[in-house]
Amino acid sequence: MRRLFMSQSAPVAFVVMLTARFAVAAPPPKTVPVAAPAPPATPATPATPATPATPATGQLLAPPTASLATPLTYVPPVEPKLPALTMDEAVSIALQRNRDVIAAKLDIEAAELDRVAAGVYWNPTLSYSIQNLVIGRGGYANTPEHPGFFSEPEHTVGVSEVIDVWAKRSGRIRAADEAIRYRRYEVEDAIREIVYDVRSAFADVVREQSERDLSLETRDRYAETVRLSRARFSAGEISDAELRKIELEGLKYENDVIDAGLEFELAREKLAALIGIGTDLPYSAAFPLPRDFVVSIPALTSDAFQRRPDLLATRAAARVAEATLGSARREAYPDISLGVSYSHSAFQVSGDNPNTLGFSVSTALPFFDRNQAGIGRAELDRRRAE
Repeated sequence: MRRLFMSQSAPVAFVVMLTARFAVAAPPPKTVPVAAPAPPATPATPATPATPATPATGQLLAPPTASLATPLTYVPPVEPKLPALTMDEAVSIALQRNRDVIAAKLDIEAAELDRVAAGVYWNPTLSYSIQNLVIGRGGYANTPEHPGFFSEPEHTVGVSEVIDVWAKRSGRIRAADEAIRYRRYEVEDAIREIVYDVRSAFADVVREQSERDLSLETRDRYAETVRLSRARFSAGEISDAELRKIELEGLKYENDVIDAGLEFELAREKLAALIGIGTDLPYSAAFPLPRDFVVSIPALTSDAFQRRPDLLATRAAARVAEATLGSARREAYPDISLGVSYSHSAFQVSGDNPNTLGFSVSTALPFFDRNQAGIGRAELDRRRAE
């Protein structure tokens, strides 16, 4: 609301000033000669001018009657005393509250969980079967003609496990490790951008504050020039047009004060939003700024190519895509399972051994599913990373 009043008050002040300066005075009445002058009338007692109310801050002040000797003046608002905030403190608050940094750190945790999933071994498979359940009449000598349903069973218990002959687990682990590195570089890059934005916004606040103070000082200095010019006009040293030109120039400095105040408030709001505390900055920028230091441009450029997180993240993304593609291709190979089983037979009259062991090998036949979709997506990701 204060900004809207400021931005609308400047042109109003300018119009009022022009109206006061260029108002045409009414011509004096012509005196008609008479034979004998009338006795002078007793002059009326002039009314006491009303005392102007005390103005509020952040307003354009005008006297009760505008004239050449009374210009409009902008009174800046009185700022409350705020605690000082340094650039390093602003960066520290931003890193704790900024949502982009928090989201990037959560992505690291997600990538670490993917690494856990990639390193898990296959679960063994436990199987149990029962055979030789009699249906109908018996078919062997020395056996009852009508044996019971469960009188001659064969029980088999087995365990099987997938053998990673295609190194699928190691391929998934490699892709997950590369993904973790990539996410860490993304976090570092997010932190780099936040630090840069906060420092830039902090410098903007300091600069706008300096420009506002300078505009106030310039306005006050030029007010002295206007005062001296009015004294010269009263002494007849300069013309009315020259005085008007000097006073109109003073309105430009009043507008500069208003504009500088608006820019300063906008810079404060931008810094408050970056550090994650809303739009009202409850701090004042603390001087001095960090000192400048001399660096070598070629050395700085070389160091940036080697250490900038965004460049490292780009390279890591290419490695992630390559590792993911390799893992997807391995997933197309069928899994091979080895098993061992134990059997116990109650039908020994037929010559069966009561207890036996068995081994098994099983695999899927890749006639239809050869992980075509996974390989295609991995290839697209690699093309994007390139």
